[in-house]
Amino acid sequence: MAFNWFKKKPAPVAKQAGKSNYELTSRIASTLDAYIDLEGLKSFEADTGLILFVTDSSADVSTSPRAIRGEIRIAIPLHQIELNRFGVEAGGLLRHRALDMAAIDIFRRMVANEHT
Repeated sequence: MAFNWFKKKPAPVAKQAGKSNYELTSRIASTLDAYIDLEGLKSFEADTGLILFVTDSSADVSTSPRAIRGEIRIAIPLHQIELNRFGVEAGGLLRHRALDMAAIDIFRRMVANEHT
């Protein structure tokens, strides 16, 4: 029962034009994972951390605006991303789940941002 939060499945999000939700959230999670491998978690704690940029048309995800082609759909400072640091540090399936949940949170912010 210690992992009840782990059993909860996120509510489905609306289908977006272009790339599938799964592909876009996978790219977000992969970018976060690669960034953490290179830089660690320190940027997720500091107010001066880098920003994660995501576009819709080509599903580009990057921490560098120069690497993005097309219009930026959302830009989120890393310290504002809801990332379970314990899960990331634990590794394995917990790391994978923590990154997936962060990616889903970012995707939901994109959808909410479009409806405001």
